[in-house]
This record gives sequence, structure tokens and C-alpha cells, in this order.
Amino acid sequence: MDEKIYQERAIIQMTALPYSLNKLVICDPGKSRSFCHVFISHPTPVEEKNLGRLLLLAEITSPDKVNIDIVNTILEELKEKYYHTDDLHIETAFEKALEQVNQKISDMVGDYETNWLDKLNLAAVIISNDQIYLSYVGHVYPLLIRGSRIINILESAGQPGQANEKINPLKAFSQIISGNLQSGDGLVFCTPALLDYLSLEKIKRTVSENSLDRAIMLLENVLTENILNTAFAALLIKFESATSQVNAPAGQPMVNARPGGNLGYGSQTSMDSLLEQKTATNGVLNPSLSQFIIGRAKGIFAKFWEFLKIHLFRQSPRRLRLEKELRHYQPVGVNEDRGLPLAQNLRQVTRQTGNLSKKLFTQAADLIKKISGHRELGEKIINTIKKPSGSASSLIVKFKQLPRLSKALLLVTMVIVFALSQSIYATASRRQNQDSKSDYSQQISLINENTDKAEAAIIIGNEDRARELLTEAQDLLDTLPKKSKDEKETFQSLSQEITQQQEKTKHITPVQTTQLADLGLSSPGLNATNLILIGDEIITVDPTKKVSLKTTIASGKTAPLELSGLNATFQYILSYNNNIIFMDAGSQMNELNIDSGKISTLQFSLPTPETNFAALANYENRTYFLDIKNSQIYRASRSGSAYSALAKWVKDDTQLNDASSITIDGNIYILIKDGRIIKMTQGLRQDWSADLIDPALTRGDKIWTTTGADSILVQDRQNKRLIEFNKNGRLVNQYTSENFSEIKDFDVDYAKKTVYVLVGNIVSSFSLL
Repeated sequence: MDEKIYQERAIIQMTALPYSLNKLVICDPGKSRSFCHVFISHPTPVEEKNLGRLLLLAEITSPDKVNIDIVNTILEELKEKYYHTDDLHIETAFEKALEQVNQKISDMVGDYETNWLDKLNLAAVIISNDQIYLSYVGHVYPLLIRGSRIINILESAGQPGQANEKINPLKAFSQIISGNLQSGDGLVFCTPALLDYLSLEKIKRTVSENSLDRAIMLLENVLTENILNTAFAALLIKFESATSQVNAPAGQPMVNARPGGNLGYGSQTSMDSLLEQKTATNGVLNPSLSQFIIGRAKGIFAKFWEFLKIHLFRQSPRRLRLEKELRHYQPVGVNEDRGLPLAQNLRQVTRQTGNLSKKLFTQAADLIKKISGHRELGEKIINTIKKPSGSASSLIVKFKQLPRLSKALLLVTMVIVFALSQSIYATASRRQNQDSKSDYSQQISLINENTDKAEAAIIIGNEDRARELLTEAQDLLDTLPKKSKDEKETFQSLSQEITQQQEKTKHITPVQTTQLADLGLSSPGLNATNLILIGDEIITVDPTKKVSLKTTIASGKTAPLELSGLNATFQYILSYNNNIIFMDAGSQMNELNIDSGKISTLQFSLPTPETNFAALANYENRTYFLDIKNSQIYRASRSGSAYSALAKWVKDDTQLNDASSITIDGNIYILIKDGRIIKMTQGLRQDWSADLIDPALTRGDKIWTTTGADSILVQDRQNKRLIEFNKNGRLVNQYTSENFSEIKDFDVDYAKKTVYVLVGNIVSSFSLL
């Protein structure tokens, strides 16, 4: 068929994680049953550094000519609003741009006569270094290829898409999914029609085993063979190491696909069928030898007994049928006549033998029915012999009274019944073992499926879902048998995999610190408690002894600062324009000029004598004072060497009596002693909270952030860690070290991603990830 094929190749070499892009659109506007389009932006180097690269895949499942205008309008609006934002935080800028696109979509709904919005499938993607941000409308397939697996990102995130829902124009883009990628990962964004022609496995192999150029060629060869005027769109992304170059293997076979096949979902369907089959099987035969076995055994014995009556005792088949029909109407308790003829006596003996055999078989069947495992069979038989019931004793007496021929027939019957019972039991045991093995395999498959989905959920940032999946996997793992060597090894392997995934959800990152200086060598007996980073120097202070040291980061050399002009014990220390401000126990404030060593007194007055300052923080030309006695934050401006009158900043009833530390980036983040973090803006508390973490944050010592930083750091001496959250409250990392049990203070050079920590009297550093 006459089709237009658009392809574009983009190779991006970035310091964090290089990746390559390729797109494929097969769409003939004059013939195709739908319209497809793929867009790859070409931002300036500055735009790409700050905001990454914008990608878009779109489909409208109708042949209307206005579809091109609709998609182009949405695309231009998204580009314009995203790359002309004043917000350099990618997720926030993306969210704001999508909100404006939603408004544009709402305005466009009435501009066209077609019902195009409910037919729209669209994925908007931002890639920045190793980060990906995705938002979507309708039904799209974002597929992650990692190692030997291919995972539907939306399915793992618990987002089935909006294909069967009425789309609200103002909420067309309603969510953003984000996550980290790693070297060797592949991403495929495609329209639903692609999966009608190619299975997930073939897509994975095609992308993994070939360069993107060759992968597009192979996909094109398959998809252009369709004669149904189907349109396709695909966007392929491949992350690779800086030195790697993916080459197509020689003689790589062309990917073949069967048109119209719904391939790639067979494993799930097979699993469902297997579970249904297991349920049905258990209804017929369960491990405790159900009524099915007993009924079968009785039926076999009845036929055998009928055979003996006909061929051994020469009874008439017609009489047997009549007896069967009248069995419930035969009189009971008829007196036997010892003078009956021989033939009648023989029939009577035979009847007694049959009744005795049936009673023995019934008891045997009941015994088998009660037994759940063959190991207990011997014990129950022995106990029955040792302590015979009254009925058993009666049967033994009757057995002794039988003629020799009847005894022989009865013994033969019992042997046959026993053999049949053993055969039936052996069959049941085999089926039980097979069922157990099948159930064991299914449990392992479910555990692996849950851990795979959990890994995908972690990648896209849905860690709550990952924890749920890992909990389910752990519960299944706990039910697995651990008797044989293979079972123990399987259990250990699965347990390690679940533990590794759980550690990822905790974001625990052990760090190796680099020692910069040992302050105890420069000042014996020092007990430094405060650390402040000023430029390329670190200032440490012992407030009790009124000793301060200056350490040069590059050389590690330490020199004392003269503080002889300060008499009272220091209570709070903070930096201000490369100087150090000291507040003493009497709320007197002094300033030390680090370069000149000059100390000057600052004019400052309390708003009320009844104050208890717990922390101070500077922002621009203002100082903020946390007063836990009055549950208030005061703000004062600095002019020369004087502070203005302290003004109340908190405007609501937020309780700050248990606060321990504050930090400011325009908003104020307040650390409560029990580990909670409160965010306030313009004096009002915000609807904001940090992620719950494991181990739980139950006590915080210090909180830090600054303007331009994407992170908030919290010091937790009790659990030997520094915790990093992003500004949305999501956990980023838990930096741990055995030395952190003695951590006293820290400061951050966020531009260099370096944290400086004071541990005991040792000044060390480590890098943020």
C-alpha cells in the first residue's frame, strides 16, 4: 500500500546517561483508519540542561482531516508552555505546562464537530539525564525493557489507562509518572495497534538485540505488510554506556508477526486457566481421599461381588436385578431354619459372607477416608487391632462361624479389596504430588511476577505499590516448603531478591566519608558542636569553651579564630554574608568578621521577655527566630549593625512548641522533635508531608535546604543517617554510616553535591547521589 514513513534519528551524549532515540510513524492520511504522529524536540543546550528533552506520541482513532490540526495545536501549546516556564524544577514545570494544555484542550472541544477527545491516545514524555517523566491521555503503551524482561509501566503503576472512560477536558492530563533509568534500559512508547501485530517478546528482542536503526527497519518490514490500512506509531529510546555502541548481529533474522494476533499475553491467560483447572481438579480429588475415591471403590467392589454371585454361586442375573430393585423392601430379622435344603443353606451362607464382606469394606473405606497421609495409616491399623471395637469383635466371631468355603471366599474378597484400595490410594497420592508440584510452581511464578512488578513500580516512583507487591511476595514465600535441598535453595534465592527490592524502597545508601581535619589535634579538649560552611572554609565552634576553628577545605589546615571579645556562653550560631553571628544565653547578638577577626555587637531587642528561641535561620536580608515558648516564628530585617523590631510571621494556629530546627528557601520547613516536617508559606501551614520511611523518622536533630536546591536534608543521629527528601516530600536517599552515631552538625555545598559533617571532632565529607 502507498504509505508515508517518517523516521528521525537523534543521538544524545550526556554526562549522566547517554541515550539514543528513533521514531517510526506509518500513516497514510488518505487511507489509514486513524492518524498517528511522533514528535522529538530539539531544545537549545541551555533548555536541554535545565528542562530536558520533550517527546510526544499521539494517535486519534478516526480518519478525520482535522486530526492533524488538533495534534499540532496540542503539541505547540505544550512546547510553548514548557520551554518558556520560569520554573526550572522539571516536574513542577511539566505539571504547570500540562495544566495549561488541559485548558487549551477544553477550549478546543467546541471548535470541531468530531468527538475527537474520546478517540485521543497521547503520551507526553520528558527525558533529562537518567530521569523520565510521563503523562498520558487515553490508551498508550509505555514499555520498559530491562535485561530479559519487558514491563508495561502503566500496568505496574496500577494505571490501566483511560481507554474506556469519558475524558474530562480539564483533566485530560491528570497525573505524572516519573522514575530513574539505568544503563542498558530500553523504552518503547507505542499505539495499541502495534501490539495486534507484534508480541511483547518480539518487541523486546527486536529492540534489545539490534541497533535502533535496524530495529526500526525490522518493525517497518512487518508493519508495512498489513493490508487493513492500520496506522502505527512508535518511539524507541535506548540507554547505553558512554562507550557502548550497539551493532546489529550479522545475519539477524527478520522479525515475523502474524497479523491480527493478540500475542504477548499468553502467559497470563495460561496462568488463569491453570488456576481454574486446579480448582476443578480439587473438586474431584483432594489430598484427603474424598468421597469420590470411596464411591469409586464401592462401585468396583459391587461389580466384583456381582461377578462372584453369577459365576461362582450360579445365581440368576435376573434375580440379582430383582434383588437390587427390591433391596430397600426386603424384610429384616427373618429367623433362619437349620433344616433348609443344601442349596438354600449355601445361598444363606453366601448372603452372610457378602454382608460380612460389605461391613469389612465399609469399615476399611471409613478408615481410609479419615486418613490424610500414609504415614499415619500403620498407626491407625495397629491401634484398631489392639483395641477392637464391639462391632469388630462381633465380626471376628461371625467370621469363625463361617464354613471353610465362605472363609476362603471372604479372604479372597478382602485381598482383592485391599489391592484395589492400594491402587486407588497410590493413584490419589500421585495426583496429590502432581497437584503439590503444580501449586509450588505457581507460587514461585507469582512471587517472581510480584517482584518484577515491584521493580517496575520502583523505577517509576510508585513505591507504595512496590511495598504492597513485595509484601504479597513475602507472604507467598513464607508458605513455600523448605524440606529438600532444592526447596531450601529456591527459598533462599527468592528471599534475597525480595530483600534487595525492599532495600530499594527504603533508599538506604551506605556512604564512605573522606576525613578533612581532626579538630582535636589543633585544640586538645575541644568539644565542637556547630559546623558552618562559608565559601571554601568550614567554621566549627565549641560554644561552651567559646572556641572557633577555621578549616580550609582544599588543604585541610585548621587555624583558630579569636573570640576573646565574647564573654557569655554561645547559644546559637549562624552565618550571615560570610560572617558568623553568635547569640548568647542572654539573647545578646554579636558578629564576627572572619577575614578581619573583628567582633561587633548587633542591636537587637526581644519582642517579649517570655521567649525561648530553639533555632535561627537567615534568608536574604532577614533573620527568622523560632520561639517554641510562644509557638511563633519572628522575623527581623537587618540594616547595618541593627535589627528591626521582631514581627510575628506565623498567621495561623500551627503548633510549634516541639519544633527543633528550621530552614528556609522562600518557604519555611520546620522540623518537629518527633520527626514530622511542617511546610509553611507566608505564615500559613501548607498541605504537605514527607514520605513515611523505614526505619521511621521518630526524632530529627536538624533540617537543611536552600534556594535553588531540589532537596531537603534531615539529620537523624539516633539512626545514624542523613535523610534526603525532594521538595515534594518524596524520599530520595537515606545516607548511612556507622560513624553517624556521633554526628553533631552538617552543612551542604549543593552546587558541588557535597555534604560536610562534624562527627565528634572530625570534619568529613561525602557526595550526594
